[in-house]
Amino acid sequence: MRINKLFSNLGICSRKETNKLIQEGRVKVNGKQSALGQWVEEDDEILLDGNKIFTNKKVYIALNKPIGIVCTAERDVSDNIIKFLNYPQYIFPVGRLDKESQGLIIMTNDGQLANEILEAENNHEKEYIVTVDKKFEDDFLEKMSQGIEIPGVQSTGIKRVSDTLGIREINGDKEFVVLEEEFKNRKSSVYKLKELKSSNLNEELQSLINQQNTIKLNENKILSKNKVRTKPCKVARISENKFKIILTQGLNKQIRKMTWALGYKVVKLERVRIINISIDGIELGKWRKISEDEINELKKAIHYNDINKSNNNCLRNKNI
Repeated sequence: MRINKLFSNLGICSRKETNKLIQEGRVKVNGKQSALGQWVEEDDEILLDGNKIFTNKKVYIALNKPIGIVCTAERDVSDNIIKFLNYPQYIFPVGRLDKESQGLIIMTNDGQLANEILEAENNHEKEYIVTVDKKFEDDFLEKMSQGIEIPGVQSTGIKRVSDTLGIREINGDKEFVVLEEEFKNRKSSVYKLKELKSSNLNEELQSLINQQNTIKLNENKILSKNKVRTKPCKVARISENKFKIILTQGLNKQIRKMTWALGYKVVKLERVRIINISIDGIELGKWRKISEDEINELKKAIHYNDINKSNNNCLRNKNI
């Protein structure tokens, strides 16, 4: 976040007034005079007239996201979750929940906690209530629980760089990315992992995306769709067309693809739990602060280590 935006969010003064303070030499970042438009991180020490004005206080929020809100911190994306929440401090969503889905999303400024939750190999539980378009038999539940072969890109164990950039997966050579469907038509839609810079799509790439949902970044290689089998999971019936499912992986639109593969269409999808954090008691569109006891339990579950990891602090912060 830029320093003038931070001062404005904290209620210290306006952005214009912040710029004046900087020009007067009254603001320091990590012991050095601040520059106009300077980007600051959550761990930076910021002084105004020698007084520390920002402490690295962690924020943990449980939001019941309504349908139509996009889980991105990019403010140029309409209906983004940051604008919807309008929280006075810089926070970001932990992972994604489809625009057409509703339910629990954790918001925080704790990059390490976000990383630990999102690590695919950690097998953390996420619980959903799903309604499909018609009645299903018990064999539907059995097939869902055993794992379904769905379209996707094989996981390589490489961390997702930024959910909010629209990146779905990164392949093994660390150069290619596949975009989320809702990001296809943005001006900046091509990303390289090593640079995380965007460029405008040319006609060839646009055609490629429209036809195959893939992106080609050089003349020799291409990321294309293939099949991936979902992990076994817990599934239980709620009614004739509604069920509960607990996943330990987070493939793109996984539940929708699983039900579609069996001939059903999701008409409502709600996430109700992430590990030990539940949506119980939170009205749709509302939020609450996660209690200290809940956070302690969550950190224990994800093996959270409070050592400052400088390489991880901004994994999903600076690029979102």
